[in-house]
Amino acid sequence: MAAALRGTRYAGEVERIADGILSHRFPILGLTVDTGPTIDWRRDYLHQVTSGTPYFRRSPYLDFSRVGDHKVIWELNRHQHLTLLAQAFLLTGRREYLDEAFRQIESWLDANPFLRGNQLGERAGGCLSSALVGMALAHGWGARCPMRCARAF
Repeated sequence: MAAALRGTRYAGEVERIADGILSHRFPILGLTVDTGPTIDWRRDYLHQVTSGTPYFRRSPYLDFSRVGDHKVIWELNRHQHLTLLAQAFLLTGRREYLDEAFRQIESWLDANPFLRGNQLGERAGGCLSSALVGMALAHGWGARCPMRCARAF
C-alpha cells in the first residue's frame, strides 16, 4: 500500500506534517503548537502553564489557573502524531521519523511516572499503546523498537 502512495499529494502532505513534528511543531486542535527542542508533556503550551506530578487523583486538572487547559495537554499526550511519523517512514524510508517516534515514547515514559500528574495514566497509556500497535502493524519494526519501549506495554 505504501508503495502505491509514494509520490502522491497525500504522501507529500504526510511528509510535510511529519517534518513539522520532527521540529516539535504539532498540529493540535486546529492550531500548531511549537514545544521547542524538549517536549514538556505536562505543559499547556497555549496558556504557558505547566502542571506537576502529584498523585493523579490529587491533580487539579480542572483548575485552569494551576494546570492550564487540560484538553490542550491531553491532546498532545494522545500521541496521534506517532502514527503519522510511522506513515511518513513507510512512505519515504527516512529512518529519522521512526527514531523521533521512539525518542518521544522514551521522553513521555520518563516524564510521566505511573499514577502521577494529570495525564490520567490509563487514558494516555492507552493512546500510546494504540500508537505503538499501529506502528507495529504498519511495519515489522519489533527489532527496531528500543527495549524500554517494547517492555513498557
